[in-house]
Amino acid sequence: MALWLLNFFQVPQPANLVVGEVGVATAWRWLTYPLYTPTSILGIVFLGYIFFWIGGSLERRWGSEKFAQVFVVVTLAAAGAQWLGSAYAVRSLNPDFALAGLYIPEATLFVIWAALNPEATILLFFVLPIKAKYLGLGSIVVTYFSSGGPVQGLFAIAVPVLGWFWAKRPASGRPSRPKPSISERFEKRRREKKKSRFKLVEGQGQKAGPKTVMPDLKALNKEAEEKQKTANEAELDRILDKIRFEGMASLTDEEKETLDRQSRKLKGEF
Repeated sequence: MALWLLNFFQVPQPANLVVGEVGVATAWRWLTYPLYTPTSILGIVFLGYIFFWIGGSLERRWGSEKFAQVFVVVTLAAAGAQWLGSAYAVRSLNPDFALAGLYIPEATLFVIWAALNPEATILLFFVLPIKAKYLGLGSIVVTYFSSGGPVQGLFAIAVPVLGWFWAKRPASGRPSRPKPSISERFEKRRREKKKSRFKLVEGQGQKAGPKTVMPDLKALNKEAEEKQKTANEAELDRILDKIRFEGMASLTDEEKETLDRQSRKLKGEF
């Protein structure tokens, strides 16, 4: 949004630095071009809304780290596809071409989301209900006809098509286990460093029995509670997404009971 406003008020240099004709000296633009989408203000708002909606859903499913990795790969793949399409069109391995902003990466993320939630119902233009799987396929068709030519269109849709088949793998749809945050990683390193300062003096302390290992019940209970908490949060996110896209009437009795139980827990009733 900031880059678009600078360009609107005729301060184009920041936008030109982020995105423009890509050459060897500006190869880093293959990663930064989604930050600038030259379109109308309504287009900026719409693309931002779609990215927040789709990206937020995928981030809750995968976790921030995996979502960031997928977005970077999709960004690079979209840039590579556009480069190949331009190179074929001008019959040169060094084409001068401008990257198309967030459009293809966002279309790919939407296709991935649609492949993971094929039966979700979306109100097209906020009026017409349509299944996500059909809207995802429609997004591929729109991407093809918005790419400047039949050959360029084939290169452009290669990224969302590959994203569709990648998302259809069983491992892609499985929610990721939450990973420790940066602060938790630093805290763990600090504890390990502090623990390394202590040395065991031979002949001192309690002698261990003959290969008898007593389990740390407190640690096991804590680990079980964390796993249950993570599973409950994932199930709650799934139910909330279902309400958002399909409405309260689509919930089963078991899902309603789970939602009610989690609501009472948050209010501190038990």
